[in-house]
Amino acid sequence: MSQRDVIDFPALEKELQAAVESERRYQRENQAKLRAVNQGVDYDQFRGLVRSSHLKPLDKKDKDGGPRKQPWNPVAPGNPYSIDNVVCLLCISLIKTTLYVFFTTTKPFTAVKS
Repeated sequence: MSQRDVIDFPALEKELQAAVESERRYQRENQAKLRAVNQGVDYDQFRGLVRSSHLKPLDKKDKDGGPRKQPWNPVAPGNPYSIDNVVCLLCISLIKTTLYVFFTTTKPFTAVKS
């Protein structure tokens, strides 16, 4: 049996998944195009409808109550995930690491006798 006769099942499965996803995308975008044509929208609206065809509407449970898992405005003051806070934490971590490396790898100074 030659190398050419062996079936690579993981590669085949990956190719099948890609083909299925491509077909789903085609169907989704085609449905969006048909809806846009039926609505009689201009080109910019048509393009927006097709580009946003992958989005799903929110459920009622998604809108009301429940904590949000994504910070909607990452640059807002007071947000623990804001850019300023993240940069500050990274700087502190870098300083701590640098000081640790410096003090653990350098020899202590000793007085030189003359």
